Amino acid sequence: DEYSNGYHYNHHHQEYSSPRRNERYNDQLRYQQNSSRTPNKREFMKQVKDDKTFGNPIDDEVLTTEFDFEKNLALFDKQATRDEIQSMNGGSIKPDVVKGADRFTEKKYRHDENILGPSKPKPKAQITVPAEGAGEVIYATDNGLLVPTITSSMRNTLLSTANQNGLTNSRQLEMIGRAATELILSQIGGSHRLEPGNSHQSPVVVFLCGFHSQGAAGVNTARQLECHGVRTLVITPQLPVTHPAPLVFTHELQLYSLTNGRHFTDTRSCISILDLIVDARLDHNGKTGEGGMSSSWFNAADTFASSSRAPILALDPPSDLVALPNAAGVQVNARVLLCPALPLAYTPGKGKVYLLNMPIPIQTYAAVGIKYSSPFGAKLVIPLHPCE
Repeated sequence: DEYSNGYHYNHHHQEYSSPRRNERYNDQLRYQQNSSRTPNKREFMKQVKDDKTFGNPIDDEVLTTEFDFEKNLALFDKQATRDEIQSMNGGSIKPDVVKGADRFTEKKYRHDENILGPSKPKPKAQITVPAEGAGEVIYATDNGLLVPTITSSMRNTLLSTANQNGLTNSRQLEMIGRAATELILSQIGGSHRLEPGNSHQSPVVVFLCGFHSQGAAGVNTARQLECHGVRTLVITPQLPVTHPAPLVFTHELQLYSLTNGRHFTDTRSCISILDLIVDARLDHNGKTGEGGMSSSWFNAADTFASSSRAPILALDPPSDLVALPNAAGVQVNARVLLCPALPLAYTPGKGKVYLLNMPIPIQTYAAVGIKYSSPFGAKLVIPLHPCE
C-alpha cells in the first residue's frame, strides 16, 4: 500500500507539472544525450539558443529554388543611388569610413590650451605705449592679450617715477626677487626637490652679478632662495676701490652675507654640479657696472657659463635688437629671460620670455604716457610669445 500510495502520488505529481518545466527538462536531457559531460549553465543556455535558431529542418522547396541574381540586379539603379548619396554629402564620394574619420579627427591641443574654449584667442590690446618709448616687438600672453615692448629709457623712466611715488628701489628689488624666486623654484623641480627627505641633495644655483640694479636683483633672489633651502653661490667682480658699487647693491650683498650662501669673485671657486645659472652681469647698456672694470671677469664668467651643462636664466638682460657700442661682450644665450613690468625687445632665438608682475599703480603708468591694464590675472609670472 505504501508503494502504491507513493506511486500514485508521483504519477499525479508528474501529470500536473508545468509545461515550461517539462520543456526545459527535455532540452537539458537532449543536450546531455549529445554531450559526454554534464554542461554548465552557460553552455546549456547557448545550446538551447542554437537549437531554437537552427533546430528547424530546411524545407525542400527552399533548397530547390534558385535565386535570380541578374534579375534582382537589374532592378537596382546604381547611377540614381550614386547621385543621391553624392548630393547628400555635398559632392563627396568618399566611403563612409573615410568620411567618418575626417569628421571626427581630434584636434591636438597643447598642455596649456583649454579644450572648452577657442584654441586661438583673438589678440586684444589692453596696453598702449607712446611711439617714442615703444620697442620693435609685440608679445602676446596665453590668453591672447597683447603686451608691447618698451625701450630701456622708457623702463628707467617708469621705475624712476614709481620710486618718486613711494615704490622705492629696495621695494622694487624685493618684488623682482620674489617673482624670480617663484620661477626658479619651478625650473629646478619645485616642492619635490625641496622636501625634507631630499635635504642631502638640495638644488644648487649660481648667480653671476654685476654692480647695478640687475645684479642687486640677482643677489636679492639668491637670498630668498636660501630661505627656501636652495644652496646658492654669488659671483661678482672684485669690489672697486675708486668707484664704489651702488649703495643698493652693497645693501643686498650685506643681507646675503647673513645667510648660508657663499660669495666669490672667481668662477674657479664654483662647484661643477649645478642646477641653474642666473645671469645678471649686464645692465641695459650692456655693462657689468660702473668703474670701467676690465673684461677679464666677464670673459671668465662667460667661459664658465658656456662650459657648464646647467640651463641659464637671464635676469632683465639688455635688448639684443639695439646696438650697444660700450657693451662688455655678447651675452651667453639663455633658456629663460625674466623681465619686470614691461619687456624689452628680443629676437626669438634669445630665449623664452617671462614677464613678472610689479604692482606699479596705474596712475604711475599714466604719468609716463602708458595706458595699462594688467595681463597677469591670478599669476605672478606669465610667459610671453612673439606675435607673428
